[in-house]
Amino acid sequence: MLEGDGMALAACGRLLAGYCRVGRLAGPGRARLPVVLMNGTSWRLYGDIFGRERISGGWPILRRVVRWGGETREFPHEAMVVSEQELLAGTATEVEEAAAGQFRVVGSRGPMELVGERQVGLWRGRLKSGAPGDTCWMEATESGWIFAAATSEREAVVMAAGGELEGLMGESKLVGGVVEAEEELGRLGSEPGMARVMRGSDWVGCGGAALRFDPICGEGMGHALREGILVSAILRRRDRNEAMWEMYEDRLRAGFWRHLRNCLEFYRSGGRGEWWRKQAGELEGALGRYEHVPAATRWRLEGFELVG
Repeated sequence: MLEGDGMALAACGRLLAGYCRVGRLAGPGRARLPVVLMNGTSWRLYGDIFGRERISGGWPILRRVVRWGGETREFPHEAMVVSEQELLAGTATEVEEAAAGQFRVVGSRGPMELVGERQVGLWRGRLKSGAPGDTCWMEATESGWIFAAATSEREAVVMAAGGELEGLMGESKLVGGVVEAEEELGRLGSEPGMARVMRGSDWVGCGGAALRFDPICGEGMGHALREGILVSAILRRRDRNEAMWEMYEDRLRAGFWRHLRNCLEFYRSGGRGEWWRKQAGELEGALGRYEHVPAATRWRLEGFELVG
């Protein structure tokens, strides 16, 4: 039984379709992300799960320009900008009314342990004259960071952390020259988080009910898909047992620790101001608390199947 929604549960439901009956409970609602940047690996995984090679609202990104630690570099980049609503459209599988007592895969549940306290703001913007429509930009300023991505030949989305956008744009030597923000879309917490309890005797958390990632690393959507794959693979095993669920939780804890290490690299190298030192300090303090190396296991994923 699926409780809630989100990409992880959508993947789990699709991969269980045809294997078993899937019930659904509504669960607490949440706002959809207005924009997601999915890298090529995550995009192909999404296509393999849902059989959707193209999305009408998606926009391709071919280049990435980064100004970090005072140095500007340009790289080829394979990604797609799309709203979460468009990603989830058409992914639902037929489900029946949930029956009492079924094992639940939960997409939203309980409090999280958060590392730090940090919000990001989201804005709809437009590209300035001459700015390419196939590019995303990432910049560390004195007070925070700014990310922008083209969503068409003329439009863009902007995400920023560390202060008000006007001040960050005033410090900008990259993003401010290519994008102008026009309308605020909302704010959301961006600090990493892990559920205090990931599973119980009759339920398991998946996606946002288990982990929350800092968008600076671009890992959240891909990890949610992989969580849904692993949960569905365990549920398809007729010999599933407690050890398999222990392996699932073990991998998520290890994945969270790796994410904290990746975040620390960004915040250590972005800037030297007070805000940057605070973010890096909180992450450094958390690494020891959350250090986790997954145990050896006889099971492994081959495609969407758990073998071993």
